[in-house]
Amino acid sequence: MKNSRYLGYATVAMLVVGLSAGSVFGQMHLDLSDPTVGKNGLPGECSIWHELYPVYCVDHHQMGYEDNGDSVISACDYLILADATGAPVRYHIEAVVPTYYLSSSTPGTENLILEGEGPPSTNPVCETWHEVYPVYCQPWHVDDWVDDNNDGVVSECDFVIIGGQEWHIDRIGVDVIIDSGSPAEDESWGTIKSMFGRIF
Repeated sequence: MKNSRYLGYATVAMLVVGLSAGSVFGQMHLDLSDPTVGKNGLPGECSIWHELYPVYCVDHHQMGYEDNGDSVISACDYLILADATGAPVRYHIEAVVPTYYLSSSTPGTENLILEGEGPPSTNPVCETWHEVYPVYCQPWHVDDWVDDNNDGVVSECDFVIIGGQEWHIDRIGVDVIIDSGSPAEDESWGTIKSMFGRIF
């Protein structure tokens, strides 16, 4: 009985650490690929979010959106997506960053999809962009930037020098990082308490 009680403590401790670290559920990176306009200009129902990571090229159907009050897509909003059965699942938005779709004129070079550090800046030189596809989590240092359309900010049709190559910015999207564990968060403490009840 004593050993089983200690085993129960260990199980609860691992569950608490896992939940707090986010390692049990992980995260997804989604790009807003086909938006509809909803309330206050936010993405509306039937918007399509394209998964960049962990499973590339899966489309997710939006069923709802809960804004934190600032009327823009931002951290602490909630995105309601349909699961495989069509049921709504509520996800917490952890961060919002630009998605840069880059192509190279070098033959045989695979296109890159990178996440920026924050909103498109007036000068990205020396920023570190984070690759989400094809190799997740590889950092890229922005060595130089050519404002090809002379609008004063990083935008489509500009060029950046990354990794010793010139890359064309084909498109800039909206990338949200969502916590795929958030649908369980409301129930997590209840689950932990019920485990305590079984142990004692």
